[in-house]
Formats: sequence, C-alpha cells, structure tokens
Amino acid sequence: MNKRMHVSVTIITLLFWLLAPVGSSLVAQPQAQEQSRSSQTGQGPTAPAELEAFLEPLMQEQMDEHHIAGAAVSVVKDGEMLFARGYGLADVAANKPVDPETTLFNIGSITKTFTFTAVMQLAEQGKLDLNADINTYLDFKIPATYREPITLAHLMSHSAGLDEFFFGTLSPSAEEVIPLGEYLRTRLPQRVRPPGVVSAYTNFGVALAGYIVERVSGQPCADYLEEHILQPLGMAHTSSQMVMPESFDQDMSLTYVYADGTFQSVKDPFRFNNLAPAGSIMSTATDMAHYMIAHLQEGAYQDARILQAETARLMHQQSFTQDPRLGGWAHGFEEYRLDNPRVIGHGGVTYHFYTQMVLVPEANLGLFVANNSANGRKMRDSVAEAFINHYFPLPAVTPPTPLENSTTDLQSLEGSYAPASDSFGTHEKLKLVLEIHKVKAQDDGSLLLSSLAGSQRYVEVEPMLFQRDDGKHVDFLDYFSFRANPDGQVLYLLVEKYAFQKLPWYETMSFNLLFSAIVLLLFLSIPLVAIIWRASTRLREQASRQPRDARLARGLLGLLVALYFISLTGMFSAFATENAVLLGTAVAYTVGQFLAIPVAILAIGAVVFSVLVWKRGYWTLAWRVHYTLVTLAAVAVVWWYFNWKIIG
Repeated sequence: MNKRMHVSVTIITLLFWLLAPVGSSLVAQPQAQEQSRSSQTGQGPTAPAELEAFLEPLMQEQMDEHHIAGAAVSVVKDGEMLFARGYGLADVAANKPVDPETTLFNIGSITKTFTFTAVMQLAEQGKLDLNADINTYLDFKIPATYREPITLAHLMSHSAGLDEFFFGTLSPSAEEVIPLGEYLRTRLPQRVRPPGVVSAYTNFGVALAGYIVERVSGQPCADYLEEHILQPLGMAHTSSQMVMPESFDQDMSLTYVYADGTFQSVKDPFRFNNLAPAGSIMSTATDMAHYMIAHLQEGAYQDARILQAETARLMHQQSFTQDPRLGGWAHGFEEYRLDNPRVIGHGGVTYHFYTQMVLVPEANLGLFVANNSANGRKMRDSVAEAFINHYFPLPAVTPPTPLENSTTDLQSLEGSYAPASDSFGTHEKLKLVLEIHKVKAQDDGSLLLSSLAGSQRYVEVEPMLFQRDDGKHVDFLDYFSFRANPDGQVLYLLVEKYAFQKLPWYETMSFNLLFSAIVLLLFLSIPLVAIIWRASTRLREQASRQPRDARLARGLLGLLVALYFISLTGMFSAFATENAVLLGTAVAYTVGQFLAIPVAILAIGAVVFSVLVWKRGYWTLAWRVHYTLVTLAAVAVVWWYFNWKIIG
C-alpha cells in the first residue's frame, strides 16, 4: 500500500463498511443457548425440484429488492451438484444473461480458502509446519516486536497481531502489479498486538501465507493454485491469474450501480490486486460447486484428491476462538454456526462483486451465491441465511433470561471500542472514529451498545457474556463478551470471529467532534479578523505602524490556516476520486496530506511569535489573547496529526 495516503479518505470507506453488515446471520450460538441435537430434524434439500421451488422465488425477490443486475447460485449435496442457475444479466447493455457455467465473478476473499488449502497441502507433505515461526520460510524478517513468533496457524485464523491497511493495495493494470515478495517486504505493517490474542481480519497476513506457498513450492502462488487445486478439480472456467485467457475476459461479468431506475456499469478496481492470494480468483457457480464438493468429501472430487482426508478434517476443525462460547475460525474458514448443524464458509466482497460460500459438513451440503451489483452484500447474506435457516431452522426467538447474582462490574466495561482489524499504525487510523461502538452500563443491569448505525440493549446471560435483549439472531453482534489484561483492565470487546479494541478517551468520537469544532471555530476566526482589520480605518493605520515582527506574526498564522484548509480540501477531494485512492494515485489527496507537514512547521513558528507578541506588547490584550488561542489550536492540530498518523 502507498504509505502516504491519508486520513479523511478513511471516512468514505468507513461509511461503506459501517453501513454494510459485517456478516450474515449464520452466527454461532453460544453454549448458553445450545439447542438439543434432537431438535434439528433437517438434513438439507433432497431433490432438485424441491430446492428449485425454494430458491427461485428467493433469488428473484432478493434481486428485485436490492436492485441486482445479475447473480448465480449453485448447491451441492452428497458429492453431487444438485442445482445451478444464473439470474439476470452479466452485461446489461449487450443483454447477456448470467450463465452458471461460463459467467465469471470475482470471488474476492473466498480466494483465501484456496490459498490456505495450498498451505494445508504443503503441510501434509511435511514442507510446512503450521506452528513454526513464519520467518523460517521468508526471505525477509518479521520483527520480534513480541516474544511470541507469528505462525501459519495465526495467519489462518487472522490472529497474527499485524496492523492492516487498505489503500494502495490495488494497481491499475497487470503490468503495474508489484511482485508479491517485493510488495510484502517493502510495506510490512507493524505488529500491534501479540499473536493469538484476538482475531483481526487481515489481507496482508493471507498474502504472507501465499508468499510462503511461493517460497516453499518454487512456483508463483497463482500457478500453484492452478496446478494443484483448479486443474485437479476440473475448474476449467476459473482463473487465479492476473491476465486471464481472452475467452475468460469475454465471459467476465460487468459490475453495476443502480441509479435513476437503470443499471450503470462501473469499473471494478479490484481486478489487479497487489495482495492477490487474499482475493483475486475469478470463477463460475458450477466450478465453485466442484470446489465445495472437494471440501465436503474430505479432499476428494471424483477421481481427484486435493487433500488427504485427515488433512481436510483438520482444516475444517476450529483452530482459534476468542471465547469458546462464540464462533471462531477453522484453518481459513469462518465458523457461522457452532452446532445444529455446524456451518463454516467464507464470503467475498470487491467493487461490486459479492459472493458467499457456506458448507454444512455433517449434512454434506454446500451453497455458493454470487452477484454483480452495489447492494449485493445484503442480497448474498440474505440468500445464504434463508437457505440455512430453511433447512436447519433456529428455535423460536425468545428474550433471554438475565444471569442471576452477577458479579460483573458493568462500569469497568464502559467505553468506546473500534474494530481491531482497522489500522492503528498508519494514516488510515482515523477510520476508527466512525466505526466506534460505545458501551454504556444501564441502571437495570444491562448494557447499551451504540454506533452510528443505531443502538441495542444487551443482557448478561453467562458471566461476561451478553446477548441482545430481544433474543433475535440478526448479525455478528447477537452476542459479545470482553477480555481484560492480568490487571483486570478491559482491552477488547469480542464478537463472532472479530474483536473491537478499547480506545483511550482522546480517540473517541465525542472528543474528536468537539476537538474539530473548536479548531474550525478558531481557524475560521482568522479570515474574519482579516476582514475586520481591512474594514476598519483605525486598525489599518495601527497595522501600518506595527513593527515588522508583528506583521510577520499575523501573516504566518494566516498562511498556516490557509494551508490547513487547502490540505483538508485536497484530502476530502478523495470522495470524488474513490478509485484513484484505492489505487494510490489520488494526487490531490496526496498533496493534501503532504501539506500537513508545513502546517506543523508553521505551528512551531506561531509559538515563537506568540512569545514575542506578549513580550513586546504588540496589539491590544484582546488581539494577543486571540492570537495565542489560535496558536494553541495549531499546536493541538499538530498533536492530532501525529496521533492519527497523518504525519510521523
């Protein structure tokens, strides 16, 4: 990623990720609410006709509701493809329908499961040790920031403790994609927490695993996936290559935004990804059926085998959980349900391809769904959720019974929490502010969890485990717990497969809104003061008689404020050039961030002049106080720049 990108851009991405649900409702159910095995009577679909009768109206309803141009779905059961169908259009202008056998979708982060399948192949051959320090396999060194080394097992559960970044991870063309090893070596993020503590989703960590596959196998990761996974599984219409065969390009679905009653085609900037092992495979619904069958059949597809049965079973077992009462990770697969039945899988999100793969190993059942439009995340989650809940219904929703005689100190849990998967060490850190979830203890013994998306009340159902007070199964926030350090200080709020890190008071949303308001008020007073001085004959005459230092002091502060607002304008211009930001080529944005440096230098000068203004008695007392207050605001802005990693 381009390390000189920004901060305010973060805000646009924030809003996108904040308003889009992080996960579907296929959530794991804590032990406190376990269902009895006998209550689960479904075994999944039994006949294509029955499945078609269920899926057809569901797909059409979801496509209409969310304005989806084209979609595809495939279902596998007991080693066979039970159903595959395309819906809508892959190319609206050409009136080209989606074909489940030939229409290609970018499967996004589902690619991660392919990369980790490759890791498991090499592990079963004895070429990789999942619990060894990854420095063993790299040609550069991960710093020993913490005593514990990072292992492949950590990478596969997103618990390596690496900082994450997003901007600049894409390239405008295949020729401009940076070689994987060079990209990883020159853009290595900080280690921001010890490994194995919490799960914080990271594309960089998966790309590291892909590079290890390259190093150990002697093949580029894309070539390895083609030879050892795609070809054996007969996935003849799937590509892991940046440059696909021409025939594949012709079958690639376009992506769409629905506006003014029509579908408008938009370019997908995720096509050329510098972190390719984390999300670059293009595939079809029927080819993904082959892949699902192989995993459900313990590594076998027809006469081919990509994993030994023991390895496949290991890959699907839980490898990490932040709290045993919450869902966690298998080796690269997310746990969506813990029991009745256990459901694993992975989703994918690009711009605007949305995909979901869910596997029910004990029912030998799998679903893949993909679409090509801006609201597709809601559509793919709703389809996957409805599919699983139709064949394996959850118990009737009932409000939970609060834990009696709780000894939990609810006040110690209060605070602001931001996603641990966000950046804490780059200029993207400001993204935290708009993704904050605030926890507040209530008088009735419950907790109120609030964010920009709304608020919800939770009750304690087990020690330090909280459930929605209405008992509904909505998303990844149905339940949460907390983790403290040995001294009892709460550090994390834990949810399904993800964690939120507690923020200090000066990084909360309320503080930053107040801070910004005060700074803007004081800085805007500078042009107002200039107008007053210009309009007043008496003040103009006084200014003309002032020493050179006094005039220079006013001019310096005026320049500082002007550069500050130009900087903000440049950074906020990224709202109009989103793709350029993703690609790391937003010039105005980069210039805006760069101007933070002269603002900081001028702030130092303003401090010097503030001392002189008081020492030499320039202007009246009121003007000296005003000058000093604006200078203090400038100093505060410099601190803010450094705290949020805009500079420094």
